[in-house]
Amino acid sequence: MRLFGLLFLLVLVMISPTSTSAPDPKKWRQIDALLAKDQTASAAKLVDEIYRQARQRQDTPEYLRAVLYKLRLLEEKEEDAQEKAIALVEADLKTAKFPARPILHSLLAQLYARYYDEHRYQLYDRTTQASPDSVDIRTWDAARLGSAVVRHYRASVADEPQRLQQMTLKELGYAVRLGDAEGQALRPTLYDLLAHRAVSGLENDEFYITTPAQQFELQDKTLFGPATEFANLKLSAPAADSLNGQFHALQILQQLTAFRLQANNPAALADVELERLRFVHEHTELNTNDELYQAALARSAESFKALPISTRFLAEQAESLEESEPVKARAIALEAEKRFPKSLGGQKALALRRKIEAVEVAFTTEEVLLPNQAWLLKLDVRNAPKLYAKAYRMSTALASRMQEQPELFRNQEWRKIHARALNGAPVGAWTLALPGPTDYKSHSIQNAGPALPLGRYLIVVSTAADNPTQKRAGVTTVFAELSVSELGQLRRRDSDQEGAELLVLHRQSGQALAGVQVVPFFQYYDQASRDYKRRRGDALTTSAEGLTRIALGLKTGDNTQLGGILLTKGRDSLLVTEGGYYFPRRSRNPEPEQAERQAFLYTDRAIYRPGQTLYFKGIVTESLAGKSRLLTKEAVSVRLQDVNGQTVQTLPFTTSAFGSFHGSIVLPTGLLNGEMSLQTDYGSVSFAVEDYKRPTFQVTFEPVQGTPVLGQEITMRGKATAYAGQPIDGAAVSYRVTRRTLWPMFGRGIGGGRPEMEILSGTTQTDSVGAFW
Repeated sequence: MRLFGLLFLLVLVMISPTSTSAPDPKKWRQIDALLAKDQTASAAKLVDEIYRQARQRQDTPEYLRAVLYKLRLLEEKEEDAQEKAIALVEADLKTAKFPARPILHSLLAQLYARYYDEHRYQLYDRTTQASPDSVDIRTWDAARLGSAVVRHYRASVADEPQRLQQMTLKELGYAVRLGDAEGQALRPTLYDLLAHRAVSGLENDEFYITTPAQQFELQDKTLFGPATEFANLKLSAPAADSLNGQFHALQILQQLTAFRLQANNPAALADVELERLRFVHEHTELNTNDELYQAALARSAESFKALPISTRFLAEQAESLEESEPVKARAIALEAEKRFPKSLGGQKALALRRKIEAVEVAFTTEEVLLPNQAWLLKLDVRNAPKLYAKAYRMSTALASRMQEQPELFRNQEWRKIHARALNGAPVGAWTLALPGPTDYKSHSIQNAGPALPLGRYLIVVSTAADNPTQKRAGVTTVFAELSVSELGQLRRRDSDQEGAELLVLHRQSGQALAGVQVVPFFQYYDQASRDYKRRRGDALTTSAEGLTRIALGLKTGDNTQLGGILLTKGRDSLLVTEGGYYFPRRSRNPEPEQAERQAFLYTDRAIYRPGQTLYFKGIVTESLAGKSRLLTKEAVSVRLQDVNGQTVQTLPFTTSAFGSFHGSIVLPTGLLNGEMSLQTDYGSVSFAVEDYKRPTFQVTFEPVQGTPVLGQEITMRGKATAYAGQPIDGAAVSYRVTRRTLWPMFGRGIGGGRPEMEILSGTTQTDSVGAFW
């Protein structure tokens, strides 16, 4: 079942019910062809022509389509496309008419949300906007942007809602991509489409950065109740929490539920109820959240059991139980399949059931085993009562060739690579019984593998006893390679040359082994093919102490990386595939130390107002071999940079006989306040620019008497005193009490958990001596 989508940023309505005009397909094809050739200027002329004509004759579909194309052109042509796109839609919104107006509100909300998402890190560091009437979105703070998102999403469904509810999507003509019969029944009107978009946009908690003392919280169990109870539930949010997206989204869901209760469309009502239950389950913090959600899904599945959408409730219920109760989840999924097998919920339940019933097999072993000894095989298994394991002997020559020429085996399946070994008789075969209930959960089991002689082996574990490597339905097969050897090795960076020093030991006793042949495999960069390749190195032999050295190069074409090592002593051989870089040691002939220059900059203050004069001084030094000297008669360029890192002004200076320079600069007005800086090539200094007022008084607090105890009240006493010394009497005092999580760890408090939350706020007044409490 395909639901209705939105083209570009949303699929906009191209034909209104009152429109009798048809689009000009030839002109639109011409525009698309120009855009495909990146001829945006020519395409923009045609789009502007259609845009103007559509606005003049109030042709809603052509107008909206032209708006979308204008936004697309802005994105391809302009650096500040987002700001200009928002300004364009804001301007058009003032004169737009129904049904374009509510659609533009929804589009504008998404544009604001997109801008917020891409500039969030700048917004987090931005102070509250000093000029709330500014229309320049680049100066807005996060709270104002978040309120714009809320306002326009709410406006998209509050703009003539009765007309929105009466306008079916079928009436909108060719522009709307209609789904199948089930999809058309779920969201048949423009109101449904815009309301669901608003809920999806408003549930993003990132827009709501305020944490007041009184917050809207989903704590009522009625939120999980039937549609009639939810529609009559009184929803209210504290005035201080007006930007709470959960509250606004619930309000829209409540209005949508009330509309669907009045209309004779139970499928659309069920669709709203499912979205509401998902929303409440995700955002509520009740202790019985999961139990209430399960009960609500089961109730709704029973209430709408005559409709295909009932299977979506069952599938949702089964999915929520998949991890904790897979047996119950499978039974619910089977019920959904039986009701309406071809419905969206039925297909989702089928996929979920197959996922629950899927056989999963994995195993781990040691990479190298000792010969003729049993070994540990750790299995992770689900839905497999019995497994069959076989060990096939591999050729060491094949393993070496895979190290030397890995490109020959890069895209080959393991069955083809090891076909020769798999065609032979296995060295060992054993059955792995996995007792336990059929609970559809994963279990970890340890088994013993049979003793194997010296060699390299391919271990194959399968659910099939015969032909385990043959691909067929219902058979799961996994494999791993391992070696059986008494050889072991340790490596470290060589202290005398570029490369590695290798020590070969007996794997069990730890005794150093002499006379072991060592064949290294190197990686190097081939300049001709511009690719890394492998090659076999010359054979080496370990000394009486079990040592040998593997030299590496540094130049292009040299053996710069060790890719693997083949150790051989008699019938015993071990291929170690992990390699590594052995980075060059510090050169014995280091390059001469370069002199380092540094500029120390000082300002007369740490904070300024826009338009004030900043006085600064700088000293330039040069350090070499631990000694510093002043740089005299040196040209220095000082740059003033704003909060966005843009250079506003540049001043040239020449250092004096004492290596210093000084000057002043008038800070510009009309720029964004925040942290600015003075930059030179050798150093910088930052300072704050804010519209602050010089304080005339100070506020001090008395220490809290005794030890505060959780759950008991405490009294905080403070005093306001003018800097001249007299008390500030009769002054209004506003206060906030916040709470944050502090985890005591190693004697120090470690912050974490929830962000800071306001738990109390209010006002009081100072008395005749400036005191308050």
